[in-house]
Amino acid sequence: MPAARVVLIHYGELALKGGNRKQFEKQLEQNVRIALRGLSVVTHRLYGRLLVTEKTDGALTDEVAIAERLSHVYGIAKFSCGYEIEGGYAEIEKAVVELLRDTPYRTFAVRTLRVDKQFPLTSEDVNRKLGAAILERYRSAVDLDNPELEVRCIISPDGHFVAWKWHNGAGGLPVGSSGVVFSLLSAGIDSPVASHRMMKRGSRVRYLHFHSYPITSRASIDQVKELVSVLQRYQPESQLYCVPFADAQKVIATQAPSMLRVVLYRRLMFQIAEALAVQQHAHGLVTGESLGQVASQTIENMTATSSDLTLPVFRPLVGFDKQEIMDEAKRIGTYDISIQPYEDCCSLLTPKRVETRARLHVVRDIQAKLPWNEMIQNALQQVEEFRV
Repeated sequence: MPAARVVLIHYGELALKGGNRKQFEKQLEQNVRIALRGLSVVTHRLYGRLLVTEKTDGALTDEVAIAERLSHVYGIAKFSCGYEIEGGYAEIEKAVVELLRDTPYRTFAVRTLRVDKQFPLTSEDVNRKLGAAILERYRSAVDLDNPELEVRCIISPDGHFVAWKWHNGAGGLPVGSSGVVFSLLSAGIDSPVASHRMMKRGSRVRYLHFHSYPITSRASIDQVKELVSVLQRYQPESQLYCVPFADAQKVIATQAPSMLRVVLYRRLMFQIAEALAVQQHAHGLVTGESLGQVASQTIENMTATSSDLTLPVFRPLVGFDKQEIMDEAKRIGTYDISIQPYEDCCSLLTPKRVETRARLHVVRDIQAKLPWNEMIQNALQQVEEFRV
């Protein structure tokens, strides 16, 4: 083989970062290493990109598995299984012409990026010379607008690379580069999608699930574990916290006005979540709420449930309609799990009529008459942690 087989990873949005770009690059490299764990490969940070090679002889043997895993790593714009070529232009031309021998195509184009300004040929020089060599060797035609084969050549101080099979990356920012958030994860459709969107913006997501076991079954707990296992493709090494909520619901159901039960349930959930997030040094909370989708998600009710918190609440789906959320759930692989039947703790002890325009001062007055802090502490003492 005239060249070493490698995977070349190009950055996405993080390439636009300024003085703290190296921190983003370091986080991305760490995430790539975790994603490729067990495949006997190593990563090398080059100027503006990452390189993946085999630990032994440089000949990658499991490109399909590598491509599948890299496609879920946020921070990657695109990647290719290509070749690293040592030497000057003559070696590049010889390698490319030889490597194209078994590649079917009718039209092609050559695009060169010359990062190494000491290289004696310009990008256009390489394009012309390499294109002429390919034309001379094979029956094909140049098409610069819509080629069947696009040969990309990178001339770099770190080495020279060529590739023509490109994969789209997941985009976004590397998970872990934008702090830690706690996602209030139900077994439904919305909250897994919201969690996924926060990962794409670089947040490391920890999951918090409220359940009513033993009044209900453990179905929602098992379903949430399954959802987290799917989301693992985008964020390995996740933590899931399960909080029993039935005792608190009984107190609210017997001591508060029925129409405000759901608002009080959710207000208590937010405050339990914040207390746990503060303990874990997290930076915010995440929900799958969409404005006006259900009674608890009016502006007034969302204000009443999350007011008096110190941490910010992120609602990445607030402007989405249900069909948009369902489409994204299907795309990321959580939809089929979320539509399985389960008993939601919020549906337990819920009245027929629910307040849609809760007034904050009224909610605060009712809260003051309940053993609020005691309910928060009891819930925190019963938290179960699972590492997925």
